[in-house]
Amino acid sequence: MFTRMKVAVLGAAVSSLFPSANALEIAPTMITLERDRPIATLKLANDGATEKTYELTGFSWRQRDGNDQLSKAPTLIITPPVTSLAPGEETLVRVGLASASTHSDGEETYRIRVRDITPASPNAANALRIRMEFLLPVIVPANAPQTNLRLADARERDGALCIRLRNEGNAYQKIIGIGGHNGPAEMVPVQQYILPASEATICSEALMGVPHALITAELAPTYASNAQMLYLAAGNASVPHQTDD
Repeated sequence: MFTRMKVAVLGAAVSSLFPSANALEIAPTMITLERDRPIATLKLANDGATEKTYELTGFSWRQRDGNDQLSKAPTLIITPPVTSLAPGEETLVRVGLASASTHSDGEETYRIRVRDITPASPNAANALRIRMEFLLPVIVPANAPQTNLRLADARERDGALCIRLRNEGNAYQKIIGIGGHNGPAEMVPVQQYILPASEATICSEALMGVPHALITAELAPTYASNAQMLYLAAGNASVPHQTDD
């Protein structure tokens, strides 16, 4: 089943009391390309009231010092790269790699940038324009995926507890919550991807006072693992978080 995302963009004219809404529906919100047949489709639907034009660009996705690094990826083929949609219209975009991934057994990661490039209306000289842009993850799974998320460091900084996580597996992890030993009720919601051999630092004032030995992470399901809650143990493999029945 596809996961759909609707992006609402509000553009408020200076002379108008009510903003006009332009909504784009994207499905799925993450693309997985099979190694032996790296082809998929992406649906775009214009739920707004005006015609829109979108540009789709492929990037190679890496992480360095906790930050995403994007560079143009000519091997990620997107057809068509530009599409115009009338109100209520939808289209399918084909996404694939120029060749099957045979040069490496490791995970490959890309992003597709979906950007609104609709020309400005000649009657919008006094309007505030806000252009939508979204980065869609594209994953080529590792041949033998293994997950290994570790707590590299946890320290207080400027009134917040900062947790540095390291992904020592060969498959990406998506953190959707960080908290203490009391489980989901005390989870701080986050949205953080950590690619293989990469790190990320998450800081939150709400985590102050949480014992470092009881820090837990809530992980979204991926192709390599199910949704789970982990104790994050410094220097040791993380273990499933057990809750009281």
